[in-house]
Amino acid sequence: MGVSVEQRRYLHRIEELKTTGAGTKFLSIEPLLEDLGKFDLRGIDWVIVGGESGPGARTMQADWARGIRELCGEHQVPFFFKQWGGTRKKKNGRVLDGVTWAEMLGERTSEALSDPAISQGKAGFRRVHIPHLRLDPRTHLHDTERVKASEFLRRAKRYADSRKLTFRWVPSHGKGSHGTLYLGEHGRTTVQDLKKELPSGTLKGMCAQLFINPKEF
Repeated sequence: MGVSVEQRRYLHRIEELKTTGAGTKFLSIEPLLEDLGKFDLRGIDWVIVGGESGPGARTMQADWARGIRELCGEHQVPFFFKQWGGTRKKKNGRVLDGVTWAEMLGERTSEALSDPAISQGKAGFRRVHIPHLRLDPRTHLHDTERVKASEFLRRAKRYADSRKLTFRWVPSHGKGSHGTLYLGEHGRTTVQDLKKELPSGTLKGMCAQLFINPKEF
């Protein structure tokens, strides 16, 4: 179960989430619209941060995201930086301080890019290197697996049914077999072509957008 926290006035949702009996508790801090300051992450299992995208998108400051990343480090909570957003979100990417932060539930990892200050630990935080988790052979999605987008939709539907979550597929009109998948209250991801295979990295990113632990998918 997760809650969205875009501004300080919504911080109370974190404490309300902690009172639930949910086995997994996560925060969707997107779009991040202001500095949230310090808040208590005890009892939280995963944090996802991202900027606003689309026409009229409000700019997210890097220090706002850094503050949340540091809090996650203090509490050993996986930190997933989804996007900078903006009107050209694809070009803006999702690299924060030279690192692609793609930590998933149950792991503390980061993918190093080109910034030497990061690799030497001089950017104000400590990088933690943990090998990619080897998934249990009984689970469905493995690190190196490639599946077609159509198969991804079938698995998402099966996942939703097993957890009594809402599942909605909205096909886009025009060229190409693509559309938007909505899962649960907050999950949303775009599927570009139902006939093409999705690399494992893309699969993990889509799972993150749907708030699915790949190990359970």
